[in-house]
Amino acid sequence: MAVRRQYAVDLEDGCRLSVSDVGSSKAVGTVVLLHSWAMASRAWDDVIAKIEFISPNIRVIAYDARGHGSSSAAESCDIGGLTDDLVAVLSRLVPSGPIVLVGHAMGGSTMLNLAGRYRELIEERVDGAVFIATPASPLRSVGRRSKTYDVLAKINSLALRRGTIGRMPISVLRQAIRAVGGDGLSRRALDAATSQVVESDPRTMLALLESLVSADLTGAAEAYSGIPVAVMSAGADRLVPPSNSRQISEELDGARHVSVPGSGHFLPIEKPDEIASVIVGAVVDALGANRLSSSAVSGCRE
Repeated sequence: MAVRRQYAVDLEDGCRLSVSDVGSSKAVGTVVLLHSWAMASRAWDDVIAKIEFISPNIRVIAYDARGHGSSSAAESCDIGGLTDDLVAVLSRLVPSGPIVLVGHAMGGSTMLNLAGRYRELIEERVDGAVFIATPASPLRSVGRRSKTYDVLAKINSLALRRGTIGRMPISVLRQAIRAVGGDGLSRRALDAATSQVVESDPRTMLALLESLVSADLTGAAEAYSGIPVAVMSAGADRLVPPSNSRQISEELDGARHVSVPGSGHFLPIEKPDEIASVIVGAVVDALGANRLSSSAVSGCRE
């Protein structure tokens, strides 16, 4: 039976990360989930539940990035800081054993940045990777699409003047989230996304937004060559154009590309079953199906 643990990881700079750790003593590998900008580890709840159902022998770690959810806020933060945090989490919580990294948007960008700064860690420790709605080239370069980010920056500036995102009218937040999430965003998914955005620190959000939209991670995916990689793009994503997220699979010969037509940017909330199936498929490719004793595994890559 899987054991659920909730605890904090203290970093050297005084930041405290809130961590959710689900797994059994028989876990054959660890999946580390990295959420997107303005979300929190709770965005993965339905995905984790599905992974448990498909194969209980997988340990799953999800943590709130600094300034998100229940983790400490940071007055200044960039993608480099998020990458250092990931390295700290891996070294402290997964010192040994197979690892499959999974990143949604900002989380995927952190994984790409890891390739540039800690390539040896990927070569020595990472056995598989899943990139979800992750940009490779700078989003500022995709023309009118960057207007979405300009709107988000204005919302964050307004929240900063008010002192907290929680003091902003909920209707304004929901309108912005719906604009990003796409026309098919359900009421349940909208509620879940809104509750996580409200928990975000506006100072961290604004600093990260500037860092993320200008990050040029073209070619970084090459460090993941030689291991199973899956790339997921959302057909109706208004934040990360599908053509941008597809760049990663184009850079990696043999990477599996999965398109989710009609879905918006919040794939882990909108399509948890599809996300979980792709993640378990990556684990199967990395470790071998015979190491995962679950009758449901055979269909997880269909």
